[in-house]
Amino acid sequence: MDNEWVFRVRRWTLRAWSLLTIGIFLGSCWAYVVLGWGGYWGWDAVENASLLPWLTATPVLHSLILQQRRGMLRISNLLLVVATFVMCMAAAFITRSGLIQSQHAFAPSKTGWFFVGISVAAIMLMGAILVWRRKLLRSSPPLTRVVSLEGAFIVGNALLSIMAATVLVGTLFPLISSAFASQPIALDKHFYNSVVVPMALCLTALMAVGPLLSSITPAGLPRRRLILGAVGAIHGLVLSLVATKPWVIVSAAELKRDL
Repeated sequence: MDNEWVFRVRRWTLRAWSLLTIGIFLGSCWAYVVLGWGGYWGWDAVENASLLPWLTATPVLHSLILQQRRGMLRISNLLLVVATFVMCMAAAFITRSGLIQSQHAFAPSKTGWFFVGISVAAIMLMGAILVWRRKLLRSSPPLTRVVSLEGAFIVGNALLSIMAATVLVGTLFPLISSAFASQPIALDKHFYNSVVVPMALCLTALMAVGPLLSSITPAGLPRRRLILGAVGAIHGLVLSLVATKPWVIVSAAELKRDL
């Protein structure tokens, strides 16, 4: 229950997360530049498989800081750590089972079910540990203010977790739909762009608002923070007159606020 394991887990997670991020970036460039598929990301099943552990490892890196410094989010951190491991196993299942059609998948093999067994065992073990240590885990300090930096961390973790669950269900939907349809139904990029992208935009906006929340005092926000926030909002409003894609507007407004 000390913070030594938190430091070690975060250090190893940061290394793995960095390598995964580089791999996703290089794969996107390879698909666009070398293969000329017309885009960096096509929401293919194997592409989604690489994204799944990234979406759960990212909140792990942030929320472990809160646990190390303030002893908060103990239960959710354990769940996120195990979820990241399970997502890695799910990615191996997607690429090696042959049950989900993809341009990058391996030949059909029974190896994928081995990773399903590991995932089930990990979930059962995690449940047993939570029941065994529930009293100690509940001793973490509660959230005192919703509108705070800690609250922004929790909302951001929730958004990333929902995005991961959405991508997982969407990727496995051909298997799910085969249970109630004569033919498997595969979800294309329009589904992900209409569901996941808006959540990513909310997350980007939260990244811009988060540092402001850390400066909130009983007297309100400092004047400098208010001025920077207003400048970023005005810049985004002006950009919206010429830009058509919402993620460009949100990103540019956040960049202006940071500068």
